[in-house]
Amino acid sequence: MKVDTEAIDQEIKALEKQLKQSYAVKRKTLEEIEMLYPDEKHYKRREADLDDRLYRMYDKIDEQEQSLIDAKAKRQAIES
Repeated sequence: MKVDTEAIDQEIKALEKQLKQSYAVKRKTLEEIEMLYPDEKHYKRREADLDDRLYRMYDKIDEQEQSLIDAKAKRQAIES
């Protein structure tokens, strides 16, 4: 008996794409933090803003990773 997993496969693919994009944003934010110059006028503010963005990105990545794990488990359950 064949089981249709097309919908969950599309969901997994979309989640993987979102996660890849989030990793790219995280990487870019880290690069921006590394490129800050302490002598800049608004160094502390920019650093704080980038740190906040990075922290939110980690939260988003955690959520996306958990959603991906859940979707893969759902697919496994469908196949069983």
